[in-house]
Order: sequence, then C-alpha cells, then structure tokens
Amino acid sequence: MTAITKRSRLLALDKVQRLCYVSALILWLVIWKEDFRLYDLPSSLGIQYIWLISIPATLLLLQAILNNIILWGTLFGLLLTYTIYAVCVTLMDIFERSGNHVKAISWDVKTFLFFMLIFGLLLMVNLILYKLKPIGKKQEVGKEK
Repeated sequence: MTAITKRSRLLALDKVQRLCYVSALILWLVIWKEDFRLYDLPSSLGIQYIWLISIPATLLLLQAILNNIILWGTLFGLLLTYTIYAVCVTLMDIFERSGNHVKAISWDVKTFLFFMLIFGLLLMVNLILYKLKPIGKKQEVGKEK
C-alpha cells in the first residue's frame, strides 16, 4: 500500500475528519485573534471583520460536530472561491504593475518563493479539504465487508 493511499484512508475516518476540523477552527481563531478588536470595521473585501471571522468559524464548528456532506460542500466552496479570488487578484496586480515602472514588483528569488509558498499552501489546504469529504454511512458499511 502506498503512502498516499494510507493518508487517504486515514483522512476518510470520521474521527480524524472531526479532529482536522477542530484543529482548523483553532488555527482560524488564532490567526484572527489580533483582529478581534476590528470586528465592526470593514475589511479590504468590503465585508465587516465579524463576518470574515464568524462565518468560517461557525461552519468549521458545525462540521466538527455533524460532519456531513452539505457543510463540507459549503466549506469547500468558500475555500475554492477564496483561492480563485486570491489568485485572480494577485495575477491582475502583477500584470498591472508590469507596465508601471513606479509600482513595479522586483522579481527576486525571495519574492518568487514567497508567492509560490502562499499559493502552494492554498493548494495544499484545498487538497486536504477535498480529501476530508465525508463518506456516507452506506459506503462505510460497504467498505468493511
């Protein structure tokens, strides 16, 4: 059995999925803890911070408790939408700055590696969430036989 198959089977376990969602919730709140004081101010997206913090946190908490396909689809859709938005905005900014020498981005190795790290992390989180897709009870019973 390959390492990828072992990881996929591990991520398919209900308890592991719930633990991953609780870990993601804790990480989400730790990331935003400095911005809790800004809860009533609008973010750069035009959405108040309270919604940027509470909607994903609520979805992660509910998914950790219920672990169903509808909540998973909502979480995956939100993450995928954010990823596409982040990539598009970043690429548009890069292309826009390429013709403007005043605001040009200096493409040294450090900048390139930083962009690759951020997009690599986004891709990895998307893939992990995809692998955390809940399996129905009928499929779990069928696997055991």
